[in-house]
Amino acid sequence: LSFTDCNKMFYGLVNIIEIDFSSFDASLVTDMSDMFHGCSGLTSIDFGNINTESLTTLNFTFYGCSNLVSLDLTSFDTSKVTQLFQTFYDCNSLISLDISTWVTSSVNTMFQTFFGCFKIKSLDLSNFDTREVTSMFQMFLNCFELEFLDLSSFNTEKVENMLKMFFCCHKLKSLDLSNFHTSSVTSMTQMFFECWDLE
Repeated sequence: LSFTDCNKMFYGLVNIIEIDFSSFDASLVTDMSDMFHGCSGLTSIDFGNINTESLTTLNFTFYGCSNLVSLDLTSFDTSKVTQLFQTFYDCNSLISLDISTWVTSSVNTMFQTFFGCFKIKSLDLSNFDTREVTSMFQMFLNCFELEFLDLSSFNTEKVENMLKMFFCCHKLKSLDLSNFHTSSVTSMTQMFFECWDLE
C-alpha cells in the first residue's frame, strides 16, 4: 500500500511505545502533520531509510512526544517541506535529535519548532537554509539545557517575528548572529530573556 496522507495517523495513542517504519512506503506521502501528536508513551521510532521525497508538511508531527529520548531523522527528504510549525513542541525528554541532513530551502515558518525541548543540549542546524522563513516566533523557547547552536547558515532577510526566540535558553553559551539581517523584523520582544550564560 502507498499513502499520500499520514495526518493524525497515530494521534493521541498514549499507550503505544515503539513504532517500526523501516519498511513503510512513504514515497507519495505529502502530509505528516500531527502524525505522532500526543503519543506521550512513545519511546522509539525506527524510520530506517524511509523515502519522504513528496513530503511538504511536518506541522505538529512529534508534538507532545514527551518520552522520546532520541530521534534520528537523517533519512528524511525535506526538500519540499514548507511547514515546520511546532514540529518538536514539548518533546521534553529529547536528548538527541539528528536533523543535520535536512534541506529547508522551501520552509516558510519555524514557529515554535523546538519549543519546550527542555533536555536537548545541542542542535546541528548548520545546513539550515532559512531564506523563505518569515517567522521564528518562540523557536527555541524553554530549551533550558541547550548549550550549543550553530546558526551561521541562517538567512533572516524575510523574518518578521523573532519574539521570544531564545526565551529561557538558560545554558546557551554563545551565539554568532553576524549573518542575521533584521530589516524585516517587527518584534524582538524578550528575544534573549533569561539567557543567563550567554556571553
